[in-house]
Amino acid sequence: MSEVESPVAVIIGTGLIGASIGCALTAAGYRVHLRDNQVSHARVAAGLGAGTLDSPAAEQVALVAVAVPPDVIADVVADSLERYPRATVTDAGSVKAGVLDDLWRRNVDLARYVGSHPMAGSQHSGPVTARADLFVDRSWVVTPHRRSALDSVEVVRSAVVACRARAVIMDVDDHDAAVARVSHLPHLLSVLMAGHLVTVPEGDLLLAGQGLRDVTRVAGSDPGLWQQIVGANSAAVLNELRGIADRQACVAAHLDAKPQRQALARDLFQHRDGVELDLDRAGQRAIGGLDGRLNQPGRTGSGGR
Repeated sequence: MSEVESPVAVIIGTGLIGASIGCALTAAGYRVHLRDNQVSHARVAAGLGAGTLDSPAAEQVALVAVAVPPDVIADVVADSLERYPRATVTDAGSVKAGVLDDLWRRNVDLARYVGSHPMAGSQHSGPVTARADLFVDRSWVVTPHRRSALDSVEVVRSAVVACRARAVIMDVDDHDAAVARVSHLPHLLSVLMAGHLVTVPEGDLLLAGQGLRDVTRVAGSDPGLWQQIVGANSAAVLNELRGIADRQACVAAHLDAKPQRQALARDLFQHRDGVELDLDRAGQRAIGGLDGRLNQPGRTGSGGR
């Protein structure tokens, strides 16, 4: 790809996700420019090969990727749509419906806005651990709405493919319900288990193995960021928490009633089924149906949005 043909992208927010997007797009031949309120983060990201710190001409920018904390995503998206008049704007936020609802209430043309969410990351934050291969073979959800221009959807999908991720089209509400189940709830359970360890005698911790470390690993993520994520998706997360509480109560009841050992065994075998799921294969079966929605008449995003 020649210099003239290279798409111009701006990454706003150069933490782990933003810097990794910059690294991946740069490796794919994009000309990437970095912006961050913390200039030191942008400098570190630039040093890792995520892009440059210079400012491109606004009319040249084809893609803006917003990778900032959830509470300010809508503000930055709205500003980017105005600042870069020809660019498609996406964001990498973990919760989509609230951002879209906020943007609907503003006097801004959303034809060039297409939300997205790369399903990749780690318990680490900041640009130091960013890498170009973070998204390889990972699902990256694209969430067009009813006013998204099809060419803007394609710009985002092409960027996802350039990052070597799997593009998955979903409605914003479907996305938020799904991540509550497979991301937000597991994170909260990890945090609860890590908090429980504070009550465990130190001598007992000598017996801790890799299993406990696996369960509590993601609890080391930035609590301020996760407060925003879980708060923005509170209704869906509450629904999942209540389901877990019901199953926990059932297991506790079977433990308490000694004659019900068979019921307890049934609980243990039933809940083991999730471990045996082939998550990659199950996800691949679902992708075709989800992507097909984009081509249905009048269906380019969540109903009513």
